[in-house]
Amino acid sequence: MWMKVYGKGSVAFYIATANLVFFGASHLIFAQEPPPPPPAASPAQTSSNKSEYNPRIPIYQRVKPEWAFEFDFSMRPLGGANTMPGVNPGKLKTFKLSFEYQPQFILEQKYGIIGIGASMGFYPLLPTADGVTKNFLAIRSLGGQARYQLRFFREQPLVPYAGYRMDYWNYGLMNKSGGSFLVKGPFFGGMILLNFIDQDSASEFYVNYEICRSYIIAEYQMMSWSHRGEFSEKTLTAGLRFEL
Repeated sequence: MWMKVYGKGSVAFYIATANLVFFGASHLIFAQEPPPPPPAASPAQTSSNKSEYNPRIPIYQRVKPEWAFEFDFSMRPLGGANTMPGVNPGKLKTFKLSFEYQPQFILEQKYGIIGIGASMGFYPLLPTADGVTKNFLAIRSLGGQARYQLRFFREQPLVPYAGYRMDYWNYGLMNKSGGSFLVKGPFFGGMILLNFIDQDSASEFYVNYEICRSYIIAEYQMMSWSHRGEFSEKTLTAGLRFEL
């Protein structure tokens, strides 16, 4: 009988002790608040080419593009000048690809955008002139340009610009004539922002290709060169420009 009572008392003692330890440990554990999570970095902090973060502005509108590439076409790249023997200037066409670097540290892109880059061009005769050129690459150029865009606010629909271009032309014709010459001069133009027309497509374009601005461009060039005479001509070009 004494052993049975002692056994019941021991069980009660162990249960009371376990309850005390459990409730005491629970109080210590739950009384301490977990440390707050570190603040999430805003898009403005995670990318150096984005302006101050504003969740109401689409991300592609806040990006400051550092690179640009452009496709140009012209019907009469040398105006009406007959500077290459056997080449009809009215058939000469331009297909040109340009690349530009737009540094953010210059004016921080707040007071316009400065771009410096290179270009390469091909000048086929269209309609095809048999017996004049061997192929599409018979007349070509390499060059460079500097440009200043008068862009001052977000989603500016029309962006005027001005710059200076130098292109080194080289050609070889089937009549055994060939040569090279430097074409240079200022240019002026305007760009229409396509993002302004369709913002949904612009946002999707940025997500898929990281292109934040797309433009249609029109340009007026005042070019001069010296090759088989002194020439100074004016011409118009049109094209597409993408900035990322």
